[in-house]
Amino acid sequence: HAFPATGDTPPDVFDIPSGALPAGITIAAATGVVSGTPTGPAGLATFAVRVTDSLAGTATVNCTILVNGALTLTTGNAPNGYLNLPYSHQWAAVGGSLPYAFQIQSGALPNGLSLNTSTGVISGVPLVLGLFNFTIRVTDAIGTTADVAFGLWIRPTAEAPAPSSTIG
Repeated sequence: HAFPATGDTPPDVFDIPSGALPAGITIAAATGVVSGTPTGPAGLATFAVRVTDSLAGTATVNCTILVNGALTLTTGNAPNGYLNLPYSHQWAAVGGSLPYAFQIQSGALPNGLSLNTSTGVISGVPLVLGLFNFTIRVTDAIGTTADVAFGLWIRPTAEAPAPSSTIG
């Protein structure tokens, strides 16, 4: 981002008199261009940018930059699926900018299961046995992506854990 100076007598010098830029971001003293790649931590950075011209005239503007956390995607404790029994698991995305969009990037889900692209929930009733390898991708509002490769086992119904019951 450039902070232009107008009505001044060049050359100008830009600095940060209060607060601080996020780690990894700098200001070019001669041009007022703030640039770089934030390296963390995530959060709101509040600072002031001051320009001083050759006659010692100054102008200051207060600014903020929001640094989003890195976008990550986790499997959580994704369970095995069982043939002809309902299956549901939600993938967890953290960081980045909402909203998220989920997709199967490579591989495929077993027949009978589908991915909700808004919530990250894989659900349905698996219709085939085997190991299904796929990569799930989450994309945030600004186009950042995170991928996780995963193998989902669909086991025979006879191997499904017995439902728990309580006697009251």
